[in-house]
Amino acid sequence: MWILGSPRSGSTWFTGLLHAVQSDVVVINEPTVGLHLGMPVSALLSTDRQGDASLIRLSDFRAAVPSYFFSEAYAGSWRPALRRMVLQRLKAEVDQKATRKRARPLVAIKEPDGSLGADLLMSALPEARLVFLLRDGRDVVDSEVDALGHDGWVRQIAPDFGLEERDRLQFIRRRAVAWVARTEAVQRAYARHPESRRVLVRYEELLLDTGSNLRRAFDLLGLDANESDVEQRVEATRFDRLPANQKGPGKFARSAEPGLWRENLDEEEQAVLETIMGPKLRELNYA
Repeated sequence: MWILGSPRSGSTWFTGLLHAVQSDVVVINEPTVGLHLGMPVSALLSTDRQGDASLIRLSDFRAAVPSYFFSEAYAGSWRPALRRMVLQRLKAEVDQKATRKRARPLVAIKEPDGSLGADLLMSALPEARLVFLLRDGRDVVDSEVDALGHDGWVRQIAPDFGLEERDRLQFIRRRAVAWVARTEAVQRAYARHPESRRVLVRYEELLLDTGSNLRRAFDLLGLDANESDVEQRVEATRFDRLPANQKGPGKFARSAEPGLWRENLDEEEQAVLETIMGPKLRELNYA
């Protein structure tokens, strides 16, 4: 099962709920193989692209070039090989982590940043389950700004990745483009994936009614879940039950309130998000 979408969209929370209800699940945390497959052009050219977010990947620019390693002309060769490589690599980790020997253990791969290569990855793995975690991109970017701020949790563990005030607007612009690109990549993967092996989970709906939406996701994915187990785990992970020193601004668990971007981002920053994200947000029914 691949859990795809964007960072700060509830992937850690969803994976924790899954692990609590399916106790023998093997969790693989952010292998980022999808990011390697969907490498941004900016990483190659050392420049920012402000245009169409769907064109920021190297694979989009060079897919029609026969000499490109992942060229469409040779997809019949590299796609089966990619499948074998991914599955063999995952199996090596599963064999070490699995506590109960099962012929086919449930493996949950949390891959938010790697979602940029979701369509390439899932095209090689049609039998996998796909969970598309979707969250309002403005809240995603707002949360990323908070995480890298002076008191943010990312800055606490990796000071070199901190966000300076002078770079804030450019950071917001880059992350907005990245959100659109990741979202479109997962949309493409989702549209082509078998209906019985995919589910769309909106963060806002999961937050509003966690139990019902979790059970709906499990049912659509063909997973058995004891209702009392779901309710107990949902109750235990409620935001208001977290200790005060583990939640709030700058913390990994910052808030459980959609729409805080309106309070935390100024008019210029909101205008940048509207320019880049606006059409995609409206397509996805975000006001």
